[in-house]
Amino acid sequence: MQTRPPTYLQHAIYAVSAAITQEYSEYRERLYKSSRKLLQEAELQDRKLDSLSLAHAQSWILIAFYEIIQGYFHRAWMSSSRAVRLVQMMKLHRIDAVLQTTDPTLVLLDAAKDLTEVEERRRIFWMTFLMDRYSCISMGWPTLIDERDVGS
Repeated sequence: MQTRPPTYLQHAIYAVSAAITQEYSEYRERLYKSSRKLLQEAELQDRKLDSLSLAHAQSWILIAFYEIIQGYFHRAWMSSSRAVRLVQMMKLHRIDAVLQTTDPTLVLLDAAKDLTEVEERRRIFWMTFLMDRYSCISMGWPTLIDERDVGS
């Protein structure tokens, strides 16, 4: 059964779409602000780490992408940094590792239900990786993701 994505993720998708199409451009800033607000509220409501979801990371990447499009570069780097830490906490950088961690206290996501979900996680990680590299190249900062940790 497929469930609808959270509203903050939907608004992030719509904001990026509105930012690159003339027809809906008048809605872009309102959707962006709504997405950020709803996402931050969702994060504040959940006090446990196990409430992390792929939608949180996806939303922060889309928000960072929107901020780049709009020229909000400092905000974009903060948003992409949040996405980096989320994917690291969810251990998405080790999705293809041969030896998975067996300590149940370190597992923040349930096992993937099927290959489609595995691929979704992989793509979230790699988009986050690319955003990290882009911010580091453009600003001259050190990377947050060490490529030696990927898959190990």
